[in-house]
Amino acid sequence: MYVTTEEFEQQVGTNETIELTNLDSPDADSINLPRLELAIKEASSEINGYLATRYSIPLTSVPSYIKTYCIDIAWYRLAQNNAPEAYSERYKNAIARLKDIEKGVMLIVDENGIAASPRQEQNSLVDNRGFPLDDWTVHSGECKTNFENLNLY
Repeated sequence: MYVTTEEFEQQVGTNETIELTNLDSPDADSINLPRLELAIKEASSEINGYLATRYSIPLTSVPSYIKTYCIDIAWYRLAQNNAPEAYSERYKNAIARLKDIEKGVMLIVDENGIAASPRQEQNSLVDNRGFPLDDWTVHSGECKTNFENLNLY
């Protein structure tokens, strides 16, 4: 998980965390830790879904902005259908930035300014021009042969 329950509580505030984790019990006076932990776990998994296209996950060094995205996503999930517009906007912004990371528009950079190394491509097979081959082309010798025989230039 990219944030702890303590980090979430510190960022969001104790009273709001109590309220968010106890939507079905408005008189509760303590944080529902299992519910908070589940929201953070789900947010971390969602983040990993975006990051896995470029980086080995989970990240070993977590930049502060990834922690913020995790909090924003968990906050939105906890609010469920009652999320105020501010929660929705923070969620949408976090997802937009994660999509930028997924596309390579934005990099994972640690607190020292060092960019994380992208994971190595799984498919290292290339055609005679250096373009990666997809699995179908690799397993279909006839298609590969036909492709290489095309005079495109």
